[in-house]
Amino acid sequence: MSSESIIKAQARASLKGNLVTLIAAIGLCFAVAVLIDSIVGTALTCLGAYDFESGEIRDDKKLLYALGNVFSFGALALFSPLINGTIRLAADAAKTGKAKIGDLLYFFEGAGRYLKTLALNLSLCLPVLILSFVLDPTYLLELFGLINTDAPFDDLLSGSLFLLSVIIGVAVKLALYFIFVHYPLFAYSMGEAESATYCVFGLLSFSIKSFPAAIKLFFSFTGWIMLCFFVVPAIYVLPYMLVAMSNSVKWLIHDNRAKGII
Repeated sequence: MSSESIIKAQARASLKGNLVTLIAAIGLCFAVAVLIDSIVGTALTCLGAYDFESGEIRDDKKLLYALGNVFSFGALALFSPLINGTIRLAADAAKTGKAKIGDLLYFFEGAGRYLKTLALNLSLCLPVLILSFVLDPTYLLELFGLINTDAPFDDLLSGSLFLLSVIIGVAVKLALYFIFVHYPLFAYSMGEAESATYCVFGLLSFSIKSFPAAIKLFFSFTGWIMLCFFVVPAIYVLPYMLVAMSNSVKWLIHDNRAKGII
């Protein structure tokens, strides 16, 4: 049996009695994101930012639209410790077999803990978001006039380049996430490392070394991920993946710590 199969079997066992709690936590994260997006979208609509005939942003409202996006990002960042709390719940399930619902708000307890968590999340996500944009092959191909994203399939060459750029873009984003975000985010949220600075900088070599393990575990969920298009299976798949990844991070950190690597 492969290590991924063992981790996933342990995760399924950990989900027993904890599935509803994890679904509620993940649902709250999505609900907050949808609420923020709805509020900003409604405000921009009321302020006349959209040209409904063309479906484009009005030229004289582009600054307003940009400010709306900045507000959305800021609001999401302020609530981002909910993600850390959800990971902590999954870690509780993986470690003790009992997800404690109170841990969902653990990173909001006390100004010091909240600000440290906020700083960690921004330090991890902002560089990756910027790199994802700069290294996006679709954006680069359009920048150099090789494709037109408004009509990507005008001819065989541009259509092929567009599809290839999308595939490469997804691969780049996954690599950036698993190298720079995944392990530091999980280690901090799970309580395996208290220092935000250590998580951001001290775990980089560990993240690079453990990158293949994260990718293998992620792609072992390919069939489950495809089922998420039907919505209902996602209610089970997301908690399942979260607990499995928490379990994987737990064992990798403990193994490397025992060897004196971290």
